[in-house]
Amino acid sequence: MTAPVAFPVVTISDDLALATACARWRTCPAIALDTEFERVRTFWPKLALIQLCDGEYVALIDPLTISNWTPFAELLRDPNVVKVMHAAGEDLEAFLGGCGEVPAPLFDTQTALALIGKGVSLGYGAAVQLYFGITLAKDMARTDWLMRPLSDDQLRYAVADVTYLLPIWQDCAQALQQRQLADWHREDSEFAARRLQQQEPAEFLYRKLKAAFVLRGQQLAVARELCAWRETEARNHNIPRGHLLKDESLLLVAQKMPRNWPALSVLETLHPRALRVHGQAILNAVERGLNCPQAQWPAPVRRLLDVPNGKAAQDAMVAAVAAFASTRGIPAELVFSRRVLENLLLAIVDGQPYPPPMWQGWRRAAVQSALASELTSFGIALPDWW
Repeated sequence: MTAPVAFPVVTISDDLALATACARWRTCPAIALDTEFERVRTFWPKLALIQLCDGEYVALIDPLTISNWTPFAELLRDPNVVKVMHAAGEDLEAFLGGCGEVPAPLFDTQTALALIGKGVSLGYGAAVQLYFGITLAKDMARTDWLMRPLSDDQLRYAVADVTYLLPIWQDCAQALQQRQLADWHREDSEFAARRLQQQEPAEFLYRKLKAAFVLRGQQLAVARELCAWRETEARNHNIPRGHLLKDESLLLVAQKMPRNWPALSVLETLHPRALRVHGQAILNAVERGLNCPQAQWPAPVRRLLDVPNGKAAQDAMVAAVAAFASTRGIPAELVFSRRVLENLLLAIVDGQPYPPPMWQGWRRAAVQSALASELTSFGIALPDWW
């Protein structure tokens, strides 16, 4: 494929220029999007730059000087304009936090490339190399994008991030249609946006703690309250979870269950400032957990090795997924990775009242019957949400 010519580059740094440009972009069939952001001291990524290519020029939008995002938000949700992005995950969060909107309809070229057999989790630079034989510079990825003025190297890096997306999109879209996979890709793109906007119930967040399996009984009730408090506080005040209470500190507090300041401070897991600012809220969460009736304590969080025949059941699930993927000529890990299948199995045996996020849509329909057969062969009862 021939590489696109160098596009003219414009900078948009005021509300009027952005509104005018958005009116033009809403007449385009597709636009390429990318962002640069910082996420060191905030829960949400902080937008530092938005790059957009419409096939005629590249626009660099400066979020630090824009106050009215309404025209851009309307563009992001315009159903007639496809938003082409690569590995859109955190960029979607940046758009939601910065502009209040998630791009839709979305076409993620990384997901498309995996479906058409060009590589799972292929980075943007690797995709450009694959299509055009061009090696992109990587040295600007970790620079400070909130500084002004941006350097020439940063600007070149930012422009390159959207220069090649539209021709890759066109090739991927055609290949997906030929392989009859366009509906699956569309579903995945819609799921990415929907999942971002749907919060997991706060009462189940404790299950995400890496070492939650060490907690028992009332300790789990305390951990549940601490995780729910931390998530709400982080989201509402745009603070990283770890700045409120790191996972290892949260686990220790849940194990020791301190009921007063001396008992909390002696744990020495909190920075003095964090203890001063959030100590009482932490103690309140502990108290709520301690007051939880025993009948409402969470069940222990199990690992795969705690499940009888768990490893064998997981292996059988992996084989069933691989068999299906082979019939469709797609990578098995694109359907369900071994890790996702482990989470699915644990959700079943632990009696989790809702399915893991990935257990839906075309993936569920494709392997539901085969996995049911394997699981029941190991004596594992399927839940109502199956």
